[in-house]
Parts: sequence; C-alpha cells; structure tokens
Amino acid sequence: MLDLAYRPFFPLAQLQEDLGDIFDNAFAPMTATRMSDQTYPAVNLWEQGDAVTLEAELPGVEIKNVEVLATGNQITLKVTRPAAEAAENSGRTWHRRERVFGTFARTVTMPWDLATDKIEASLKDGVLTVHLPKAESSKPRKIKLLAT
Repeated sequence: MLDLAYRPFFPLAQLQEDLGDIFDNAFAPMTATRMSDQTYPAVNLWEQGDAVTLEAELPGVEIKNVEVLATGNQITLKVTRPAAEAAENSGRTWHRRERVFGTFARTVTMPWDLATDKIEASLKDGVLTVHLPKAESSKPRKIKLLAT
C-alpha cells in the first residue's frame, strides 16, 4: 500500500490531473469517440412483471440505421447516424457543431438471461422501445414442499 507520508502532495497532483481532464473534455469537439465515452444513446430501463423495457433516444435516426442484438443476458444497440454530405461540402463556416454522426454501440447487461426469441423492438418519434422478456430459466419457480 502506498504510504502518503512519502508523497504528501499526491492528492493535489491527482486533483490537478482530474481538473485538466474535465477542461480538456469540456472544450473538445463532440466526436464519435467522445460520445461513446458518454454512453450514447441515452437509455431508460425498467422492469415490470416478467419483462424489462428499454427505451433509447435516437432523434433523427432512420430505422434502417438501427440494429438490436441480443444474446444471453445482454442487449446491444448499434446506431449509425450518417453525416450530411451536402452540409460538409457546402463551404459553410461552422460556429457550433454539437450534433454528432458516426456509428455508436451500447451494450446493457441484465442480471438474468433474456428470452431472445421473444424480444420485440419498435422505433417511433425518435424513441426506440425494446421489450425484453426474461428467459423461463430466469423466472422464479415455486418449489412444492413435501411433508416428511
């Protein structure tokens, strides 16, 4: 274990490094790499009964650019937001570019297995909704007690 008596300024050096990272990220351009660090797309996830529902915000993304993959206890969303080529080559002078483009993936791990053959997904008004039923083996099973 590191003895701080020999490095009394270590906490201050660590704070300086952390603050530097915060400022570097705050003023860096929004790129696909930076968005993936911020867990894009944003999701809501809730359990109700024997299933879980996942909602992801995907404004401006077409259904052909969304892929939902499920295996075991994981669900993966792959999203592609293509760049607007006309805007890129129009000779515009950009003053702010916060909307990102590129390919993003987000994987959510559940504490139980999913019934992958029963998963349903839909995209409406920029919100992806995925219904994730639990696998039968993951549902609680009542055990009948025998009198002895």
